[in-house]
Amino acid sequence: MNQGPKRRWHWGLVSVPMALLAWLYFTQGVPSFVFPGPMAVLQTAIQNVVSQSFYVNLEASLIRLALGFSIGSIVGMALGMAQGRFHWADEAMSPFVSFFQSVPPITWVPLFIILMGIGDLPIVSVVSLATMFPVAIAVNQAMRAIPPNQVLAARALGARNLSMLIAFYLPATVPSLAGGLRVGFGIAWRTLVASEMVGGNNGIGFAIQTAGQVGNSGEVIWGIFVIGGLSLVFDSLFLRRLERWRSGPAREPQRRLRRGLKGQAP
Repeated sequence: MNQGPKRRWHWGLVSVPMALLAWLYFTQGVPSFVFPGPMAVLQTAIQNVVSQSFYVNLEASLIRLALGFSIGSIVGMALGMAQGRFHWADEAMSPFVSFFQSVPPITWVPLFIILMGIGDLPIVSVVSLATMFPVAIAVNQAMRAIPPNQVLAARALGARNLSMLIAFYLPATVPSLAGGLRVGFGIAWRTLVASEMVGGNNGIGFAIQTAGQVGNSGEVIWGIFVIGGLSLVFDSLFLRRLERWRSGPAREPQRRLRRGLKGQAP
């Protein structure tokens, strides 16, 4: 009788409770305004989840993240494909990609606030900038890794311009694109929170900054848990599924190309 594969022991079932017990032990006797223990943070969490202001800040951050990450991903894909497809584009854009990739995105916030004012626009712009270049680099590297004989085979099958892009290049770059999106998302999420601390008028980062200014350490730690928890949710529900494509659609681009061209045939 086949009982199926045995479930592997997950060490997180031990490490997480042990970390909570250590936190509880070392904060005994410490004033909560200095460093709160788990129960004090839990009380703060309960107060927040029934507060409308918490959801207002959460909604503001998620909207900025969705807009900035989407814009940065699309522009980064286009830039990376242009660099990988055209040698002149790679030579022209490589200095700019290297420059912007090496500059921490948060350093652009003061300039963007001067140009655009305080609000959503400068924060979304910085998040887009943070996402763009990791995605562009990943796609560019994937384009360069495509064997020349596969490109020649695709052209021999009749692929030209748009059909070449959709049916050949996109499937071939999916594995690296998935990794680039994961890296870009992590940078975008950190940049979003930091930008809200510096130039936001609401959002999770703004709430943490405000709590820190009044010495509310429980609120600060609760905000940190919200940031980390949301990152785990996004990674589990969306980003890890992108990683599963690594061994899927890009394995045989010629086969996908044949199907795509067949569907376009009159």
